[in-house]
Order: sequence, then structure tokens, then C-alpha cells
Amino acid sequence: MKARPRLLYLVTEDWFFHSHFLPMARAARADGFEVVVATRFSKHRAAIEREGFQTVSLPWRRSGEGPLGTARSFLAVLRLLRCQGPDILHCIALKPVILGGLAAKLARRPATVCAITGLGRTWVSDGSRDRTLKALVGHTLRLIVCDGNARLLVENRDHERAFVRTDVAPADRVHRVPGAGVDLDRYRPADRPESSGPVVVTLVARMIPIKGVEVAVRAVRWLADHGRDIRLDLVGEPDRDHKGALSEAALARWSRHPAIRWRGWREDIPAVWREADIAILPSLGGDGLPKALLEAAACGKPIVTTDTDGCREVVRDGLNGLLVPPNDVAALAGAIDRLARDPALRRTMGQESRRLAEACFDERMVADIVAGLYRMMLHEASAGQAHGLSVIP
Repeated sequence: MKARPRLLYLVTEDWFFHSHFLPMARAARADGFEVVVATRFSKHRAAIEREGFQTVSLPWRRSGEGPLGTARSFLAVLRLLRCQGPDILHCIALKPVILGGLAAKLARRPATVCAITGLGRTWVSDGSRDRTLKALVGHTLRLIVCDGNARLLVENRDHERAFVRTDVAPADRVHRVPGAGVDLDRYRPADRPESSGPVVVTLVARMIPIKGVEVAVRAVRWLADHGRDIRLDLVGEPDRDHKGALSEAALARWSRHPAIRWRGWREDIPAVWREADIAILPSLGGDGLPKALLEAAACGKPIVTTDTDGCREVVRDGLNGLLVPPNDVAALAGAIDRLARDPALRRTMGQESRRLAEACFDERMVADIVAGLYRMMLHEASAGQAHGLSVIP
């Protein structure tokens, strides 16, 4: 074992690591790990390196690589593992989990954390092609987790139950954490000044169909067209690596309606929530635990979201928000209208959101849970080596 154990994060995009996993990596560094981040870099390499983490650039994409590109990515990950020799490999999201987990087996397996941050549109669709893909992914995850020192990390109860029920992994190899958690000091309640302006409904997400963006547009447009003083703020960019991402032209076209405003990418998300009266995320499903909802809850906002995996973890229906069926414009409009008409209900639900965030979603709690998992896996790896099992080539 090295003087300092090496922890390698494998993730497709630097922005995702920077926005979600810095607290976890900081806790690992404080726990004595040497931290390496391998990803495709665009904007955040310098910021990650300022944390004292090593960086390695990977020439891959989250999707759209095709079989040949995926094979090249797999070989790049295999070379990375053999070069870095990590004591723990932490793969974040489905593609790094699949490629990193299989590469770890070929590299005689460092201890591997397979973090499923969401299951995406494949798990929402029920087409024959997607059923086949689901079965293939489940079989591959089972292969990765079935032996050696590997653990599956999930973000909600639905995924935890599904993986155990379908024998993807035994219960003692599945660990649940509340997403990436939220910085309760940065995201704090701030009363929006009373005004005669419209009730502001805010959706923060990647601008992709599975987040229910068009459902939100149709619901708010219907309310506005029927006399409600209301406005929808869409905050986020189209995801060009996501198949079927909304186009800027479509977002601009929707924004021509006086009740719809597409605001694009915003760095100052606490300020976005200060300007909002209601947080919504009409997701169609497949989420892990949406960070935007955690941040909205920490900022004391009432939430309207769908009764789907991940989203329902953040809302206690009728207590801190309202749950509606996915892809149901009328139900979404009705829930928004109920909150828009009742400022007192918005205040009490917002207070409950903050209490829930403090009790369940503190990012320090997430970091502590994952740090404990790392320590346990290091201990297991050391015990395996003591019995003559090679963990790192």
C-alpha cells in the first residue's frame, strides 16, 4: 500500500464533478487520500487543480460515440488504471461505471465504487430496444459487482430496491446516499420581497425533454392564458451530448410567450432561487436525486415535482410540496395554481423544505458516508492482500 492511498474519480464531464462532487473529494483529501480526477475537461480544470487534485484528461463523451468510440474510451480507461494504480476507483454515472467497472476487472480490480447518479431515458421508455438495453446494463452491473471489492452507490430508494430485487447486487453491496447533498450555508432561505408582479415558477435543469421542460411550458402557458398572473423561468442550457436535447430555437420560440422566459446558463443559482416563488421539476423519471431540488429545498422553496424515482425523495406530498403524475399537463397546472393562489401555503411548505434539507440532505453528511465507505473498502482490500490476493496490478 502506498504511503497515501490513491483515489481516482472517473467521470465524463468536468462540470459535473465540479458542481456535484467537490465536497466528497475534499473530505477524501482530508482523510488522507491522494485524489486524481479523470474526465473530459472544458471549463473547470483549473478550479479542480486549485483544490490540490491531480487531473487526467480523457477524450470521451457521455453519449454518441458509437461502438468504435466506446471501444477507444474503454482502452483509454484501461490504460489509465494501469498507469495510475488507484487503491479506490470511484466511477460516477452509468457510462463510467460500465467502462470503468469492466476495466477494473481486467486490471485485477482496484476497490471500485460504482455510483449510479441516474438511469435516464432508457429506464423511462418501455420500447423493446430499451428493454433489451436495460437487461444488458443490468447483466453488466451484476458482472462488475458480483465478486471482488466493489460496491454500488445509489441515490434513491427506488433504485436501491430495484437493484436488489433483480439480483444486480446483494443488499450488502448496495449503499444509498442522498445524491450529492447540498451546501446548507450557501443555499439558504431568503424572503422574496412582496410585489405586484407575477408569481415566479422556476425550473433549473438541463434543457432536455426528460426533465419535463415542455410539460412545464404548456402548464404555465395554459395558466397565463386563463388569466393567472404567473411566469415560468427556465434556467439551464440544452445538453448537446444528450440525444434529443431541446434546441435553442425551440426555447427562444417558447420565450416569445409573455409568461415564459428562458434564462440560459446561470452560475449564481442561489440568486435564481431568491427570485423564485415556486420550484418545479416535472421530470419524466430516471433521476438519481436531482440536485436542483435539493438546492431549492435548502433555499426554502415549495416544490412541485413528479411522483417518480428520485424526485419523490425530496417532496413529502402536502408537507413541503406537491407530487403530480409525470407528463400530465393538467395535474401540473393544477398544483402550480394551488400554490400560486396561496402565499401562506407557499411559506409553510418552504419552511418544511428547509427543515427537510437540514435533516436529510446536508452535503457534509454525504461526504462522511462516502468517506466511511472508502475506509471500509481499503480495509477489505488490505485484508485481501494479506491473504495473497492481488488488488492492484
